[in-house]
Amino acid sequence: MRNVLACALFALLAGAPPAFAELLAHRAVYDLDMSRRGGDIHGGSGRIAYELRGDACEGWATSVRQVTRLVGSDGDETTLDVSAATFETGASDAFDFRSQTRVDGRLVRSVEGRATREGERLRIALRAPEKREILTDPEPTHFPLSHLRAVVEAARAGSRILAAPVFDGGDSGDELSDSLAVIGGEIALPSDSPFPELAESRRWRATVSYFDRDPIEGERTPIYVLSFILHENGVASDMELDFGDFALRGAMTSFESFAETDANADCPPR
Repeated sequence: MRNVLACALFALLAGAPPAFAELLAHRAVYDLDMSRRGGDIHGGSGRIAYELRGDACEGWATSVRQVTRLVGSDGDETTLDVSAATFETGASDAFDFRSQTRVDGRLVRSVEGRATREGERLRIALRAPEKREILTDPEPTHFPLSHLRAVVEAARAGSRILAAPVFDGGDSGDELSDSLAVIGGEIALPSDSPFPELAESRRWRATVSYFDRDPIEGERTPIYVLSFILHENGVASDMELDFGDFALRGAMTSFESFAETDANADCPPR
């Protein structure tokens, strides 16, 4: 599975852009259960732990761990354990990434590298699984958090359909994905909330589909679809991860914000 929380959309907005979206440094935990069975998957559960630290001046560090237990049609259980850590500069001109994937405790993939901008190209310097460099074609590509800010800006502006290439360092760390988002209307604030810090934040229902860039026979079937409630501060809640044959529901069970975040402060000169 890809790093599913590194999910948002680049948007080119008509007219004057709204204020740059402010992110809230926080830690959140989501419990997973099966929302749709299909194919060879007859059951599933798990947990996602996500942490975002930093600010718009110094940059943002994220850590994600997703442990998923899937039950096949034969009753056999497989445990997938994906951990990822990234750092994205405040200006989104560089992105460091590292991830490991284990299946039933056995390490099956380790990816590490750094992507930097050269105009509208990305230069991806991989250190694992092998040392090599990739220079992408020139096109406006987003890293995960500039991506997330853009989709919040789009929601604020009332945009409904957004699309862009994305680089999040997932899979083998050397490819971009195409993405397509549909953003619903603003959701009314709940009368009560288990997380008071989120009770007053504006929110929208968003669905983001991710696609391989080299589809077989021209087909455009998404790799996966992420649906979630997007808060104005960048927090995601009440999500569903749809992998085609099956889907997992993610309910936020724990939330903590970090007081050191000050996205409103002007960045000091360097």
